[in-house]
Amino acid sequence: GVLITEGAHPLLLENMLRDGGDAGVLVHEEGRGCLVGNNVHSNATYGVAALNGGCPAASRNWLHGRRQGGLLVDDAGGGEYFRNEVEGNAKSGVTLRGACRPTLRANRIHHGADSGVHALLGGGGMLEGNAIYANAQAGVAVESGAAPTLRRNVIYDGLQSGVLYFDGGMGTMEGNEVYNNMDAGVQIVESSDPTLLRNTLREQRREEVKEGHSKPSAVEVACVWVHSSGRGTLTDNDIRDSFHHGVVVGQDAAPLLQANRVHNNRRTGVFVQDGGAPTLLENDIFRNTVGVEAVDDAAPVVRGNTLHRHKLGGVWVHKGGGGTYEGNEMRENGKAAVRVWDHGNPVLKGNLIWGGRTVGLLVYEFGKGHYVDNEIHSHRSWNIEVKRNAFPLIERNKIHSSAYGGVYCHGGGGTHLESEEVRFTLKDNEIYANTGIGVSIGDDGSPLVEGNHIHTGHTAAVYVAGASARGVVANNLLEGNKDGIVIREGGAPRVEGNTIRGQSRRGVFVTARGQGAVLRNAISDSGLCNVEVRGEERRAAEPEAEASELNKKKAAYASLGMLVPLSTDGVVIAGALTDESGATTVTLRLNAISGGGGPCSVLLTDHAKGFVKENSIRGAAGDGLVIAHGADPDVVGNTVADCGGSGVRVRAGGKGRLQNNVVSGHGGAGVAVGAASEPDLRGNRLKASRHGLLVEEGGGGHFSANTIEANGCGVRLLAGATAQLRANHIAGNGGAGVEVSGAGGPCLLVENEIHANGGAGVAVGDGAHPLLEKNGIRDNRSGGVHLAAGARGKLLRNVIERNAGRGLRVEAGAAPVLGENFVQSNEEDGDEAAAAAAALSLIHRHRALAKTVRNSDWLSLLRRLKASGRFRTSASLLPPSGHMHLYGRVRPGAVGLIFDGGAVDLQHALCWPSGVFAKTEHHLHVGADGTVTLSGPCRLRLSSLEGLRAANEEADRRHAVWQHAGGERPEPSLYNEVSVETSGKDVAAIFVRSHEERHLVLALGLRSLFRHLFCGRPLPLLRITPEGGACVVAHDEQLALLSAACAPGGLPWACDASGVAPRLPIDASDFPELQPQQRLALHASLGLTQASLRASLAEALSRPASDQPAALAPLLASCLVAAASSGNVASAREIVRVSAPLLLASVAPPPATAATAPVPAPVPASAPAPAGRPASCSHPGSCPPLAEPLLPPQPLAPSNAYAEWSGGGSSALESVGSLQRACATARSDAMLVPLGAQITLAEFVSGGTARRLDGACEWIEEWLRRSEADAACPSPASLAFRFASWLEARRVDGNSDWLSFLTGRALRNRRHFLSQLYALRRSASDGQAYVAQLFAITSRLRQPCLRLRILQQVLGLDERFSRDIVHGVICLACDVVESMATRAPSREPRPH
Repeated sequence: GVLITEGAHPLLLENMLRDGGDAGVLVHEEGRGCLVGNNVHSNATYGVAALNGGCPAASRNWLHGRRQGGLLVDDAGGGEYFRNEVEGNAKSGVTLRGACRPTLRANRIHHGADSGVHALLGGGGMLEGNAIYANAQAGVAVESGAAPTLRRNVIYDGLQSGVLYFDGGMGTMEGNEVYNNMDAGVQIVESSDPTLLRNTLREQRREEVKEGHSKPSAVEVACVWVHSSGRGTLTDNDIRDSFHHGVVVGQDAAPLLQANRVHNNRRTGVFVQDGGAPTLLENDIFRNTVGVEAVDDAAPVVRGNTLHRHKLGGVWVHKGGGGTYEGNEMRENGKAAVRVWDHGNPVLKGNLIWGGRTVGLLVYEFGKGHYVDNEIHSHRSWNIEVKRNAFPLIERNKIHSSAYGGVYCHGGGGTHLESEEVRFTLKDNEIYANTGIGVSIGDDGSPLVEGNHIHTGHTAAVYVAGASARGVVANNLLEGNKDGIVIREGGAPRVEGNTIRGQSRRGVFVTARGQGAVLRNAISDSGLCNVEVRGEERRAAEPEAEASELNKKKAAYASLGMLVPLSTDGVVIAGALTDESGATTVTLRLNAISGGGGPCSVLLTDHAKGFVKENSIRGAAGDGLVIAHGADPDVVGNTVADCGGSGVRVRAGGKGRLQNNVVSGHGGAGVAVGAASEPDLRGNRLKASRHGLLVEEGGGGHFSANTIEANGCGVRLLAGATAQLRANHIAGNGGAGVEVSGAGGPCLLVENEIHANGGAGVAVGDGAHPLLEKNGIRDNRSGGVHLAAGARGKLLRNVIERNAGRGLRVEAGAAPVLGENFVQSNEEDGDEAAAAAAALSLIHRHRALAKTVRNSDWLSLLRRLKASGRFRTSASLLPPSGHMHLYGRVRPGAVGLIFDGGAVDLQHALCWPSGVFAKTEHHLHVGADGTVTLSGPCRLRLSSLEGLRAANEEADRRHAVWQHAGGERPEPSLYNEVSVETSGKDVAAIFVRSHEERHLVLALGLRSLFRHLFCGRPLPLLRITPEGGACVVAHDEQLALLSAACAPGGLPWACDASGVAPRLPIDASDFPELQPQQRLALHASLGLTQASLRASLAEALSRPASDQPAALAPLLASCLVAAASSGNVASAREIVRVSAPLLLASVAPPPATAATAPVPAPVPASAPAPAGRPASCSHPGSCPPLAEPLLPPQPLAPSNAYAEWSGGGSSALESVGSLQRACATARSDAMLVPLGAQITLAEFVSGGTARRLDGACEWIEEWLRRSEADAACPSPASLAFRFASWLEARRVDGNSDWLSFLTGRALRNRRHFLSQLYALRRSASDGQAYVAQLFAITSRLRQPCLRLRILQQVLGLDERFSRDIVHGVICLACDVVESMATRAPSREPRPH
């Protein structure tokens, strides 16, 4: 219509240019012009065309029409176009082509049939402030190198994309607003590389009528779509409110998005697909459904972005998507901040992921990826969740402060992909301060958890639970949590090389069917226990259900080409970790487990199983290893040391096998076994603990081949324990080797070696009844076997030797069964312990004959036993238990003898059963040739020895049934009778029939007398009662009785001289525990043998109780006073017999020489010789002094030392005073004899006798002088003196004869008496001669007279000592002198 060319510059104002064959206005060849207000339409090509340098200025024109395009700028054309209306054109509203550079401002370009603006073939220009809308194609289409600048345009309501860059399109979009287009707001494809800066790209939409629907529905399109190798740089744009994704990048596109705000899009903020590889830098992506999503091999690079407050998550990677996500902040997202699945494989590095409403990182359904150096925290659920066969690599992250826990793995790892096993790996992370669990491994989870530091307040650092939960937990540091590792409900991980320390509850906790292996970990300082394994009781399944389960398992195994492992005992170990029975079982191996302030370090309980092998368990405040309530582990090769409680404790219901462990240094027991527990210990070493092995009340178990040494007590078995100990080595313990105490089930000790312990080898307490068989009990420092009162049990074929105390010590009331024990070379035994064991063995082997003896018949029986040859007597065959009513009443026949049935001829014994009174003393006759005949009915009631044994065994059986089942106690059987030939050599023991003290004293005396008669042969002392059976009378019981006799007051019945049993002296050498003073008091009460008394005196003098040496005279006086108080005349006389030689030896003269021989005083010729002594104390008429003193065979002290140990004269005088005071009390004449004898000897050695003797001689000399003044013819004075003397004598004696004084007969008697006193004075230095002279004097005394009174005064006696008593005193002294003179020891005292 109008052509403007070659610089023309016309003004076209308000023209209508229409229906031209070409352009409405063509400006070219440097044409100019102004086009204002024109209506240009329906031309053949374009409304306005500017070509070849044409540069018009067009404003307010209306360019429209069905045939034309609106504006064409081509071939370096230009111009300015302002506020034009470009609408309804058949072609593009504006076409920019061929290096053109126009400027379009404030135009409205709309409703075209093609694009609003189309730039191509290098076209460019500036489009600013235009409204581009409602075009059929893209609002702006840029292609083939075109690079227009779009600034502050509004591009909307297009039927396709708002802006389309394709085929290498470029340019700049700045500050535009693009919205409500039917396709993407901006679409960049085919290597196009525009720059988008500060644009607003918001909701785009299009509607389609879908098949089957009458109304159109929206088709979701993105604000920005970059695909098909598109590029571009998008900076500082606001991309929002899309009904679809904010940005979509696909098909190898690689745009750069930097500092954009991508938000409030209905779906993903940035969606990357089909190999897209965009770079996202420092964008703020928020309030979308998802922040960034990568699928289908997408590989975005996402750095420094903020992704927050999305509905579902910050980053999704799935369908093989990947990418690198580095340095981003992902916060406050509604679901998982990062979600990876369906083979997604991203790399997340250095991101801060926090504050989400659920999970920080979720990887599942074969998702993978590498997650490194991120900080993931403060999520409302888990920080990381890995599930359903995902296998990411998560390393060097900080994972903390979540509400549920740090990392949750379930259904992940262990997936076989192309025959190569891959697994979720959690490595070198720091996981801390999560509210729940640090790392949780659930159903089918199988991660590798390695090198992590999991700490600070987790309920559990690692929690493994669920069917087939597996995994490897290795080389982690777990500290400061409540529990370190928890395994339960089918979990079975491998826990290896971890350091687990300082947990407030447990280091490792396995429970509720948990399984697995715990290897080479260092587990220490847990609050409750370092390791706890707690199982559960397996429920019995119905047979049909078990068969169905087995068939399912067979099918599953068959699909893998495997066979089902069939269990024979309910437990199948599959591989190294799992137990298909479902029981809680764990393998703990090579762990270092130390410290811990709780009750134990390792706890296995509630039917737990597994292996505890080669661990080091040390330093626990409580117990080291506890096995409780049905737990049944194998504990092998561990070292358990230095725990405050027990090393290993097996609580109620615990089991287990403990083998080759070293358990040492514990405050409690090395191994403690509780009630109803049945462990099996083999080959362990238990040392340096309070107890090596402690089996508590009701505990049991088997203990074999263990070494138990250097403990306080080796083995302690409490009441009711039923332990079995075999072939153990129990040595070097400070207390007893084995201590069995309390009533309950029997314990079994077989073939153990028990030696070198500080206490007894085996100590058996009240009520205990163990079986000890074939043990070696040697070299123990407090005896071999000690059975306390009430102890029972059996000792069979044990070797008890070389023990420092007694080999076998059986206290009162103990009733053991002893058989074939070998007891020898024990220090305190002599042979008595062996004899006791042998005697009990005779009873238990049914070979003991018990003979009761009347108390009054003992001396005659002992004489028969002492005599040579054999004699026939009757006894009873005891049952093995000893429960029998023996012959005769107990009180008159309290003691009896046990004969060895193997030593007598039982083949020719005559036997009568229980209840038959054979009365063999009347009906059995022995002929001169030894033949035996019977008379009376007894010959008809004979039985056999086998019959007696059968009856005894039946009685014992009834008794055993009663002991086990209770009910009415059966009555013990009555005595039977066996008549055999025997001798003293066949006696095996003495027995007492009651618990009465006097009967036991009689038995002790008989034992001493038997030892004296049979040259020291030891006899054990037993007690046999119908109720208690046969037992050894314990040494302690004997000692207690004798100690009571020594105490003040003694035994009340001991003072009763009318007892039914004779008093026999006791050998005190059997009781070295008694002090010398106690033994002397015992002699005063009951009587000791002469050897015992002599030894006691010697020890009392050599070991004084005070610092000053003891004095002999006061010591003897106190003994005599005590004997007098007890009324024990025999003991008092024995004291005089033993002590008199000592006292007299001190004053014996030295050997006589010519110079020193005494000169006898002149004796009147009329003095008659003394009469001879009675036969009972015969001695020569004159008894000259002996040349030297004769001492007893074993003198107490040399005579020249008497001044030291006698206490001197003052002590002797003091002793005389105490003896005289003792005489003042009413005493029998028999008791006054020894008291007087001791007074006489004491006065003699103190010098008092010599002084009084001189005075008596002077007095008699004066009396004779006055009476004999005129012997031929007495003077009146002499007669008056004699008369006065007669009156005095008559007043004192009452029978004095005056004629004897008148005729001088009294004078002759007194003169002769004076000569005797002279002789007595001459012998004053020789005790033996002195006593002999006294006997000569007293023999001539016929009635009380002056001579008796003088003699009483000389001897220190008073008027209580009659003529007969004084003579008895002197006879006792002569008896002592006679024994000294013959140098023969005194005979053993006769029965009292």
